[in-house]
Amino acid sequence: MMINHSSSSVLPKDFSFIKNLSQRNFVGKGTYCNKFREKLSHTTGRCECILTNNGSEALQISLYVLRTMNPKCKNVAVSGYVCPTVVSAIYREGLKPLFLDVLPDSMGISMESAHDRIDESTLALICTNTGGFPDEYSKTQKLPCPVISDCAQAIGSKFNGRSITEYGLVTILSFGPTKMLTAGTGGALLIDDRNMYELAMKYSAGEMDVEYYMRNGFLTTFGQHFSDLNAGLGLSQLKRFESFILKRRSIAQKYTDVLRSNGEVNLPSHSLDATPNFYRYYFFSDQANQWLDFLRYGGVDARSSISHNMSEYFPHSDQMPNLIKNSNRIISLPIYPSFSRGEINKVVKMLQKGLDSGLR
Repeated sequence: MMINHSSSSVLPKDFSFIKNLSQRNFVGKGTYCNKFREKLSHTTGRCECILTNNGSEALQISLYVLRTMNPKCKNVAVSGYVCPTVVSAIYREGLKPLFLDVLPDSMGISMESAHDRIDESTLALICTNTGGFPDEYSKTQKLPCPVISDCAQAIGSKFNGRSITEYGLVTILSFGPTKMLTAGTGGALLIDDRNMYELAMKYSAGEMDVEYYMRNGFLTTFGQHFSDLNAGLGLSQLKRFESFILKRRSIAQKYTDVLRSNGEVNLPSHSLDATPNFYRYYFFSDQANQWLDFLRYGGVDARSSISHNMSEYFPHSDQMPNLIKNSNRIISLPIYPSFSRGEINKVVKMLQKGLDSGLR
């Protein structure tokens, strides 16, 4: 039986709240949404929280707010190794992505590339914290633009002892089925600045009240919705969130112990100030295809990527030699909290067998 590369980590008790919803006979926005927003603000260290349809639209709302504040800025800097939904959000706001190279020995953003390419025409830098490995926020302070912390993969990660969600002007979260914590769907935008929050709230609203329209005329809004059905699941997941992170780090350590036993295997590096949550576990090999075939034959659904190489979709997005080199050498292993002990041991044994057979 194949071990899935990724999975949700839900338990029957995560859905116990549904009894209350059925008694109320209402699954729309209500008390669970309010509680989920409060818990997220507390967990992430942010003042205000807006629940959204998904993480991509949370990002789009943040770009709308920044574009309103800085209408002359048209470029948005982002890693060249990124989820297409991030790039779609940039384009939907009439902006242009400025793709940055990754580091020589990981898939994190090269801040050297950022400093070389970002200028006064750049609206923001999106730190995507690929795989839950924090980008080097300490090197963003002298950039001429604000930072958006896209923590769709990185909630629970830390940089310099602080939650990664506390960095940047705003924070983006995603609650998809296989994210760090799931609400089934949805996302969140977290903001400290009150003026930005009020502008984002207005844009994200489903509709304004009649008096507003009568007073100001019609206003186009983004119509974001989040239900108590999703918020209830999110709240249940938050109760177990610390255990999720501990489980991921425990699994990651087992993989690392095996792979480090052979000095020729390249593990991604990260800053000593960074503490990843291990949303993804990956390593590099010039024999990536052989590794993938070997692991899959042994029942482990390893993958050749953890995101998308934008140089393949945008032929003129040059200046990314590290990305072009690294993206062909990735092996991503299954890692998630619902992993059984037997499944973990199976992956560990397959890694050891691969090394013993000469894979490097």
